[in-house]
Amino acid sequence: MDNTTPRMSSAQIVMSTQMPGKMSTGRKTTANGGSTPNRQTTNMVTSPESNELFTTSPIEGMTNAPTVNIDGPVSLDGSKFYSYPNAVTETKKAQMTNMIEVTFRTRDYDGMILYNGIGPAPKMGDFLFLSIVKGEVLLGFNLGMGFKKIESPVFVSDDKWHTVKVARSLTDASLQVDQEELVPGSSKAGASQLNTDGIVWLGGYEHEYPDNVYENYRQTFEGCVKDVRLDETPLHLYHNALKEQPTDFCPED
Repeated sequence: MDNTTPRMSSAQIVMSTQMPGKMSTGRKTTANGGSTPNRQTTNMVTSPESNELFTTSPIEGMTNAPTVNIDGPVSLDGSKFYSYPNAVTETKKAQMTNMIEVTFRTRDYDGMILYNGIGPAPKMGDFLFLSIVKGEVLLGFNLGMGFKKIESPVFVSDDKWHTVKVARSLTDASLQVDQEELVPGSSKAGASQLNTDGIVWLGGYEHEYPDNVYENYRQTFEGCVKDVRLDETPLHLYHNALKEQPTDFCPED
């Protein structure tokens, strides 16, 4: 048996500020350590499989920690949920409009992709969420006058990348999956503002859902998420995380 360790060619290393002997391979790596990137040792490397550039960073607090592609798709296993400001760098607790875009991949037929609600205490309240139900995407929201759902007929539980776009202005909203036909809908008149705690959750919700988020929409999400935009602003799934930062990432392919 040949025990020689494969070596990377020097052409694969584009830029590095790491110390010698700590070369990143650019391959997908799972890290179970801390959560804050060491900004002094961030690299630009080339993937040996695809020759594409991406940013890697070791996880702080781990000796000889592996590097991870913190710019890549986040892996969600149904047990971890990540929270973000609903305006990317700040929280907005009252919104008259929403524009949301998220790209995901999953094999599961049910799972909460994104949730924005009033917070952990109230039994009732405003919310907006994107969930997969029986292999199709559902947009649900409540502005105070009752629950409204908008459903897409596109099957998405096929382990392929799909992009969902949500637009809401006052009581009117729409849902679009990939390049398929946009599906519109409107909630009841009388309330047009979404009042929440200003925090968006990906993959599930670590608190108890309000009673008016029905049980069949609450299944946690298992799969990969990338390219999230909130009100047309890109959300960095690692750097913009409020509490725990992701440590598991998916390949792009």
